[in-house]
Amino acid sequence: MAFQYNIIRMVEEEKAEGRAKGLAEGRAKGRAEGLREGRTEGILKMISLLQKKYRKGKTAVEAAEDLEEDVSGIQGFYDLIALHPEEDAGSIYARYQTSR
Repeated sequence: MAFQYNIIRMVEEEKAEGRAKGLAEGRAKGRAEGLREGRTEGILKMISLLQKKYRKGKTAVEAAEDLEEDVSGIQGFYDLIALHPEEDAGSIYARYQTSR
């Protein structure tokens, strides 16, 4: 009887450990995915703002000053916007990612 009890207890402990490990891994994965999505959203918003600045005739330097960004950080996006002014922010970002 004690032997059965010990086996059952060991199985339950392993289940609990597996559940805890799964939850920890799921949280870490979810956190990383959330950060990626948030970063992508921020970049898309910045590209959209840069497109507005471009349409108003602003230079990359002026746009960077308006957005309080470093011009070297936005220059690649701004160049792509100038080459493809008709495209949306998502398309510009996709082009940027493939050009790197």
